[in-house]
Amino acid sequence: MISTFNLWFIVAPSILLAAVLLAVLSVTEENGKAKKRCSDRIWKLCIATYVVVTGIMLAKLLVAESILGMIEFWGGRNTRAIRFVSVGTFYLVAALWSWLVYSISTAARERYYTRVERDCKHGRSKDDVARRERATRSSRRQAKLDKKRKRMIESGKIYVLEPKQAPAGPNAEQQRAINYRVNQLLERYDIEERDDLNCLCNDDGGRHLISKYIPRGVYKYFVAVNLEDTSEAPIFLGCDPKKTKENLRRYLTEKEQAQVCAKKIKAMNQ
Repeated sequence: MISTFNLWFIVAPSILLAAVLLAVLSVTEENGKAKKRCSDRIWKLCIATYVVVTGIMLAKLLVAESILGMIEFWGGRNTRAIRFVSVGTFYLVAALWSWLVYSISTAARERYYTRVERDCKHGRSKDDVARRERATRSSRRQAKLDKKRKRMIESGKIYVLEPKQAPAGPNAEQQRAINYRVNQLLERYDIEERDDLNCLCNDDGGRHLISKYIPRGVYKYFVAVNLEDTSEAPIFLGCDPKKTKENLRRYLTEKEQAQVCAKKIKAMNQ
């Protein structure tokens, strides 16, 4: 009974694993862009050399460790013929394995490069993730400062003047007109799903990346596009598809209410 352990059970998968690791390490990211550490021609030459050398080593290992087992399996009959056929078979197996290693490592390199390039294009690169993490830490620090300031105001250490009273909101008749106007505006907008995290948007604090408003680990969001006025910037509606229409209605309602309040203030000043 054959009881010896063949080392090629470990060596053969290790050759493939090492080739795939080399393929992944040959692709890097620099300044938010995917980059290959060497050209495809040099890479294919190096990996071809690697599979030839490892293929010869694997073939010798197969012959050294398995030829005696083959003889034992066949009971010593036609030993010379069995040896000849076995050696040829083992070299053929090693050659096929080398070809498989070359094909898988080359495909893994191209696939990983495409993935890194796509991540960089859509704001999911290492630099983009690090930038969002810094923005998250900054917002947390600001939240702590705001909380501390609120406590100091409540304790009387900081005195804040009360803001002037804003004019009253729209009355019932104006609110009905606003709702009617909002329903008309909703027909002009189309809701789209996007995944470009490098897009910029405007708010009261200035111009920011859209990723500022997207939770960590989320790479898709929704915007409303004005079909009649293409010059209008898309309206950010969040990441939850169930709340897009509600958020769009709220945005348009607040916009119409602001216009009504502005008219009231102008009338008061006159």
